Amino acid sequence: MNAFSFHAYIAQREPDAFDATALQFAEQVMQVSGDAHTRLLHGNHPDFLTLRPNGTMIRIDQIRQLLLELSVRPYEGQKRVVAIHYADWMNAQAQNCLLKTLEEPPSGTVFLLLCEQPDRLLETVRSRCALWRAPKQAGQPAEDETAPSTFWQRAEQESDVLSLSSFFSEDRQEQKEQLSHLLASASKRLKQSVNGADTRPPAQWIRRIDALEQSVAMLQSNVSPKLCAQWLCIHIKEDLS
Repeated sequence: MNAFSFHAYIAQREPDAFDATALQFAEQVMQVSGDAHTRLLHGNHPDFLTLRPNGTMIRIDQIRQLLLELSVRPYEGQKRVVAIHYADWMNAQAQNCLLKTLEEPPSGTVFLLLCEQPDRLLETVRSRCALWRAPKQAGQPAEDETAPSTFWQRAEQESDVLSLSSFFSEDRQEQKEQLSHLLASASKRLKQSVNGADTRPPAQWIRRIDALEQSVAMLQSNVSPKLCAQWLCIHIKEDLS
């Protein structure tokens, strides 16, 4: 993603991928080069901040200390990245302390919440974050194969449409690709449902496919990606109620 239109993002990863993901995110946001890029790679750039659990959780005093550090502008560039490792280990007090800053962060600051289980975050936190996917690399699949399954799982669990719609990119082309993968997934699940291998009735998957196809048509008609994602999520949630 080249344009970072949100102040905060969630990346669902295994813990051993947290460091690499945070670094890749920082490279994309900060757009540094030369010596600054070298220092970023070695963890020595002052505008790349990392927060990790103290013991078994991230506590409110850690968040308060972080917010104090963010009270000054980025030291070297226009952008600063804050990567919170194991963000799903924040206790409720810590999450609530961070909440307003996620809505209105200091100038130039972008947050990345690295999680194993994003559903452990408060709904109010999730709704203020977009889902981040790393840019595609040569030789890699076009999309994480688990992404469609993750979306259908979130659709079952999320009660807030805005939080669910944060699954989608606000880049038009990327959202088209996401919808394409969801269509392929829904078509596969429809076949499984007809054969009795999926618990959802075929009619529900047919309605989801129809909603996805309408979403693609909306994107092609220049409806904004954000409105398109919200429209789709509303219809998915209505279908589940």
